[in-house]
Amino acid sequence: MKKHYGGTLISQIKQLQDRAFNKILKDEGIFEFNGQQGRILFALWKNEKIPLIELSKRTSLAKTTLSAMVERMKNDDLVIVEESPEDKRSILISLSAKTLSLEDKIIRATERITGIFYKGFTEEEATELDKLLSKIKENLYNE
Repeated sequence: MKKHYGGTLISQIKQLQDRAFNKILKDEGIFEFNGQQGRILFALWKNEKIPLIELSKRTSLAKTTLSAMVERMKNDDLVIVEESPEDKRSILISLSAKTLSLEDKIIRATERITGIFYKGFTEEEATELDKLLSKIKENLYNE
């Protein structure tokens, strides 16, 4: 059987991407959060308020890990945490005014890391890569 190294490569890419994105954040003058917290903020960006369980699905972070990160981000005034009016056991997470004020810098940082990630790819290759990675993510999610 032929050996495949997708899992190893994805792990290595994740480490390198985190390192590169943290450098880009500093270059753009964003010191308020790190790359790992940026993943949470990105998931919140286009949505007003998201239940913690939905945020967990969007970020692929375990609920316990996410809860601790959200608490730190709340203390740093990066997110707002409030009870759901429909279900008092559920909490809703949204971006703070402080985070929203960084929009231009965040957009530049995101564009830079995306440019690095897809450098040398044709549009078709980038689309195919997204499709294949989404399939791997779905496979893992369903396990």
